[in-house]
Amino acid sequence: MALPETGEFDEDGVNSVEARPTAARRSAGASALAASGLVSAVWLTWRIQHLGAHPVEIALFAAEFVSISVGLIVGVGMALASRPRSVFEGDQRQAFRFVFAVADIVGRTRTRDLRVDLAGSYRTLFRSRPAFPDVVIAAALLDGPRRLVLVVSLAAGLLLGIAPMPLPPLWAIIAGVGALSLMSLSHVLLAAGRINFGDRVRWSSSALGEICVGADRDGVAPSRWVGTMAAVVVLNLAVALRGMSDRWTHGLPPMTTDGRHVTMLLAVTVVVGGLFTLRTTAVPNLANSHLVPRRAEERTARQSALGGAIAIGMIGLMAGILPGNVDAADDDPAPIEQISEPDVAGTEPGGQAFDG
Repeated sequence: MALPETGEFDEDGVNSVEARPTAARRSAGASALAASGLVSAVWLTWRIQHLGAHPVEIALFAAEFVSISVGLIVGVGMALASRPRSVFEGDQRQAFRFVFAVADIVGRTRTRDLRVDLAGSYRTLFRSRPAFPDVVIAAALLDGPRRLVLVVSLAAGLLLGIAPMPLPPLWAIIAGVGALSLMSLSHVLLAAGRINFGDRVRWSSSALGEICVGADRDGVAPSRWVGTMAAVVVLNLAVALRGMSDRWTHGLPPMTTDGRHVTMLLAVTVVVGGLFTLRTTAVPNLANSHLVPRRAEERTARQSALGGAIAIGMIGLMAGILPGNVDAADDDPAPIEQISEPDVAGTEPGGQAFDG
């Protein structure tokens, strides 16, 4: 049985049909998507050539591959959509705006079923011959687990001293950044204004919380908010421990300078995405929050935890990237010359006889 088509009414009781993107906009979006696929192939080729066998490296590569695959599948689904609708009428700060908009455009899944129902979506795929819009929704729901794998692999790499990738050359960096930019541009163009830049970052960061925490609980911030904040805190602490260890304490396994810089840069990028999500998503309003003492109020505790973690993370980041570290992995001391003692016969170390 296929996933139900979008047919729920919006808040105003009107199930309106969204205008399709203009031919020029659709053509530009398709071109950007094709270019993103080509540039992504360049990046993935370099990654495969330099992929190690450690689980941390494989996990990060899997997260990258899923990210690119999901972006391409979603883009193709929107490009082929023939009956876009406007069931979801959320504001710009809705955490799940990206996946709700995709569902409306492909016209395949009710928005109320998209609270990261990953298991249900894949049961549907395996039990039937799904239409391509069903595949698009199932792919979009992978962004939550993909973000979780990304956070865990980076934190593990920092703590274990394993860089998830070597330092890329400049052309590979340009290819990776270009692939992400073109992918985002194609989604914005193909969605005809339904998707904005940054919507997918908000969606994947928020979905991470629902994967880990599950259903929301009374009196506690929504799981989408808790999961994003937890990812920011965990990565900041991992960065802090790595930087302080390599410079001062040496309590963690050693890590090379290039490996540390690459891993820290990736971790900081994910942290920035999480902070962007927290800053641009509507703040949750908890029931009866006015009855809670100020020192115990959820927002105060959240801000204190975030502020402390970011401050510690910045210290560790500076300790890790500034020159002059004492890195055990980078030390290659010259072997100590062995000096033999004079033998009984009164010869020098080189074998030359000498007079007493």
